[in-house]
Amino acid sequence: ARSVRAPATMGGGPTPGDAGAGAADVEALLREFPALGRTEDGRVKCSLTGHVMHAKPEVVRPYVQGKRFAQASAKARAMDALKQFEPHIVRSKFLPDKLFCRITGRYLAANERAVEQHSAGRRFERGVEALSRKKTETGAKNVLLTERDPTLVEEERREEAAREKRKREAEAEAE
Repeated sequence: ARSVRAPATMGGGPTPGDAGAGAADVEALLREFPALGRTEDGRVKCSLTGHVMHAKPEVVRPYVQGKRFAQASAKARAMDALKQFEPHIVRSKFLPDKLFCRITGRYLAANERAVEQHSAGRRFERGVEALSRKKTETGAKNVLLTERDPTLVEEERREEAAREKRKREAEAEAE
């Protein structure tokens, strides 16, 4: 009789009776790197990159020591550092590598230097003053801007420019 490999071992997930030193190593790596988690089928998934791998220390350890994981975790740390500027400057819903200023409506590069320059600017300072005035005058709680899809905003700007152009041409013909 031929020996047939059990389907559970082909998926790379833990098998009954597999609780050895390897499983303990994987659990230690999961505790050490919070971005790693278990999937329903027992594999390990990185929440930063979406990478899914077998739950074996010889697979997980090289991944967390690799370039891709290092870059993704550095980017996540940088984005976490920018949370101090919330609620005025938030992560963009539509452009993943940008931030959105809820006071000026501008998109910013997702780095601390760009945010500091923007928040030190005249437009931002005037916006903060107007925001505080609006809050005291109207008593409104949420007067910050909400981000809209940039493609829709651009279409509206083009349509407005076209209307203005037609209006100027009509006035020029009337003269």
